[in-house]
Order: sequence, then C-alpha cells, then structure tokens
Amino acid sequence: ADASRFAIAYAVGPAQLRDAVDGSLIVELPSSDLSGLEVSPSGNFVALFDSDVLRVFDTQAGVELISFFSNGFVDQVRFTNDDSYVAISDTSGNVFLWDTFEGDLLLSRRLADFTKFLLL
Repeated sequence: ADASRFAIAYAVGPAQLRDAVDGSLIVELPSSDLSGLEVSPSGNFVALFDSDVLRVFDTQAGVELISFFSNGFVDQVRFTNDDSYVAISDTSGNVFLWDTFEGDLLLSRRLADFTKFLLL
C-alpha cells in the first residue's frame, strides 16, 4: 500500500475511505453496526464486519465484492499478502476462505469445538 488513503469505520453509518494528505472523502461504503475492519496489504480491498456479517469492497470503485453471513460472530479477518484470498474465522470455530478477485467461497470448515484461534 502506498499510504495515500485511510479507512474509517463508525459504529453507526457508512465507513469511509479518505485521502491521507487532505482528508477528503474518496468513497463511502455502506455499513451499519460495525465491529471492525481489515484493509488488504495493497489497500485495494477493505473488509467491514459486524457481529455476523462480513462485506468486502473494492476500494478503487467502492463496489461490494463479497457479502457473507456467519453462524457465529465474525472474529478475525485476514487478507493474503497478494490480496488473492481473504480468510474469516468466527467464534463458533468456523473458518472460511474466499477468492477476493472472483468472490468465490473456496473453503468452509468447522475446525474444532473451541471459540478462539488465530489466523496468520
């Protein structure tokens, strides 16, 4: 990422991508009740999530690429270094792997009967 933009997520209302130099609004991303966000390493994608919904947006166009409803609370979100994939875990022990560019779900697994693990 070139650090020319930054993302802001509010508990209520749309998330925003802003210019890092002058703070001007680049694009608003529809969202509500956000509990977190994760920006991809290149800055080309942003994942917004609340308790059980994850949405991934293209930060250039502001277009939603992935919308996902989890059975548990969305706990962690990580993009691969090349932005090709996004991994999601929830508090029910489920892990999901999505193709970021195609928007396809590649893997859905329940790993164990525990509620916390770390995505690397």
